Amino acid sequence: MSEAPLATVPVFKTLQHNLLNMMGLQRTCAAIYATAFACSLVLCFAPIPVWGVIGAALAPTVCIVLESVMIYLTIRRKFGIRALNSFGEPAA
Repeated sequence: MSEAPLATVPVFKTLQHNLLNMMGLQRTCAAIYATAFACSLVLCFAPIPVWGVIGAALAPTVCIVLESVMIYLTIRRKFGIRALNSFGEPAA
């Protein structure tokens, strides 16, 4: 199994964030980040007492993936741009 798709999540998130800001969707981007922040707060307090170190690692990971998916879906819905197909390869 390749680690490349997971390693590139922050890169695509930054590019997608820049696209939303350049297209005038700063409020949408801010709402997505506020949602991810709320998710981070909840997940930092919930799984850590139960799972310890694993919960501490899992909480921000889930929030980063959630944030990336929300930004991707927003771009796909607003502009019809599909950056990746289901296998992590560039869409044709």
